[in-house]
Amino acid sequence: MAGLLTGPIVIKANLLAKALPTDDFQDAVAPVREATELGIAAKPEIDLLLKMVRG
Repeated sequence: MAGLLTGPIVIKANLLAKALPTDDFQDAVAPVREATELGIAAKPEIDLLLKMVRG
């Protein structure tokens, strides 16, 4: 798939186990949220690099 960027996102088992009975996944999915925020923040720089590469 074109444009796909992958990398490991670690969700800690103990935090996920704590979240299941309470349905409070805020702490468990924090790494996913942080990775998403970083990706969104980096988009302008990535777009600029792609523009330079593509000419």
